[in-house]
Amino acid sequence: MKWIDWTALDGIAFTVLGEPVSQGSMKINHRAGSLYHVKSDELLFWRSRIIQEAFLQAHAHRWILPADGTGLDEPVLLSARFYLKKPLRPRFLYPAVKPDQDKLLRAVQDALAPRKGQRFLFDDSRIIGSRVQKDYAASRRVGDKDGPRLECAVYRFPRRGNG
Repeated sequence: MKWIDWTALDGIAFTVLGEPVSQGSMKINHRAGSLYHVKSDELLFWRSRIIQEAFLQAHAHRWILPADGTGLDEPVLLSARFYLKKPLRPRFLYPAVKPDQDKLLRAVQDALAPRKGQRFLFDDSRIIGSRVQKDYAASRRVGDKDGPRLECAVYRFPRRGNG
């Protein structure tokens, strides 16, 4: 298979202001015998903001999503750029710091295809390719347009005709 030309695809882009939250680790609640995310409340709020922005942009770009809330059931590409708060004395020019980019990306993927509730994607397995990058934000202030944030884009493939 050849590399995909992302520029030829139909995409939506959105920004979520705030400090990006990684998927994090799971711990065991020994009393209840269940697993839970270490950053559960923070992560749930971050995910809800991601899916809300995705739905807003899909609507603005006239993407037709299933009315039953099951999400897009087709291959998509995902681009995610995470702007992190720059330390006062960074060790590196680039953000080779925690959180890991794969855990940041996993939080976005799980936000777009949650187990419960309305979905943007039917399943996160529909994401067939990703571009991910971490950068330092120009501003350290959360809520600033150039502060910590996620810039995300979802790309759809052209529909094939019946012929």
